[in-house]
Amino acid sequence: MAACNAPTCAATSCDGSVSGSLRSWNQIKADVLGIPVIQVPGDATAVGITMLAGLGVGVYRSPGEAVAAACHPAEPVLPDHANQDRYHALYERYRAVVASDLARPDIGPGQHSGPGSVPRPEL
Repeated sequence: MAACNAPTCAATSCDGSVSGSLRSWNQIKADVLGIPVIQVPGDATAVGITMLAGLGVGVYRSPGEAVAAACHPAEPVLPDHANQDRYHALYERYRAVVASDLARPDIGPGQHSGPGSVPRPEL
């Protein structure tokens, strides 16, 4: 995200649950991104449709009022910077393998494909 010059202070995850394996997945997201992940429990689609319907029939006066009434995020999942360093090191190893001939089984003996090049299929 930083590479896109888009400063981001948090990510929102609408997973349906804030416990168990989904919390673990949100922890991974927070660690990799280096920002908190705000978990919104429940079915985001159903809540969104309900808020829009409420706006349409006048239950809510504004989108902000609908969000305040219907969205109750759980405590954010904070990044563990030690894990972030581990994920970064693993990602760099992954990139090195992808850039090498190890990840290109279609390259024959003595042939070399430079980083970023993709072998073209013969027609």
